[in-house]
Amino acid sequence: MTLKFRSPALVAFSIFSILFISASSAQAAHRASKKPAAKAAASKGRRGRETASSRRDSRQSKRERAAEGRRGRGDRRASRDEKLSRKDWKHMSRRERMIAARLEAERRRREAAERARQIALALARQRAADQALKDETAANIQRDETTGEDMEVRRAALSALGDRAGTVVVMNPKTGQVYSVVNQEWGLRRGFKPCSTTKLVTGLAGLSEHVIDPVQTVNIGTASYSLDLTDSLAFSNNGYFQRVGGQVGFDKMMGYARKLGLGQQTGINFPAESPGRLPAFKEGYAVNHMSSHGDDIEVTAIQLATLTSAMANGGHLLVPH
Repeated sequence: MTLKFRSPALVAFSIFSILFISASSAQAAHRASKKPAAKAAASKGRRGRETASSRRDSRQSKRERAAEGRRGRGDRRASRDEKLSRKDWKHMSRRERMIAARLEAERRRREAAERARQIALALARQRAADQALKDETAANIQRDETTGEDMEVRRAALSALGDRAGTVVVMNPKTGQVYSVVNQEWGLRRGFKPCSTTKLVTGLAGLSEHVIDPVQTVNIGTASYSLDLTDSLAFSNNGYFQRVGGQVGFDKMMGYARKLGLGQQTGINFPAESPGRLPAFKEGYAVNHMSSHGDDIEVTAIQLATLTSAMANGGHLLVPH
């Protein structure tokens, strides 16, 4: 529509409206143009904050891993085969090699110190046990009943024993007369493992059962040597007597042990004599090992004295007195 009358106020209002709309449009456009930049700046800020946070988290995780490594280092060092680093040595840097070498040296020093400490403790325990046995022997000797003993023989026996822990029985193998028993508590009342002295029983059983003869040589396992009974007794060869005992068998071995006075009182006129002990049953390799080491057997010194006397006098088992 064409205006026929143009008022100056209307014209001014129109111009103002146009300028206001243009300014509003410009401001809107300016705000719109600022939004991506603001978003980008905000995103960049966030990224910066996230990066800083990530760095803090990374440092924290490194500290945690280091702490875990320190806690686990003791476990890793517990095994000699466990390496301080899983990297191959040739791929390590010089610094890593120096660190690994230092840690390895420290581990070895600690292990050596611990071994030395354990050895020292074991030696101290052994010395204490030995001293306790010596003290017990000395106390027992003071309580010995020496009535009827040959004092000259007793003095010789005491001199032979010295300051060691043990007992001494001096007996005539032809008559059974006991000249002296030093440390009568151990010699008559307490049984001990016979160890290699049981080979005397095994040898006699082997001869009696015709498993061996005195001059027969026996090959020992896969070794390149052979021994007869005399040499086997002289050298206390375990393999020889294990083989003989296994061939004789458990029941017959125990039968010969009883014939030689083991597992029962000797009949000596001394109160509370110990009968010792023989095992009730063994089978397989346990019989072999018992025949050379005396496993699960207990004998007294007076029983061993009667046993060796019987071998020395032609086989007569005497009653000691």
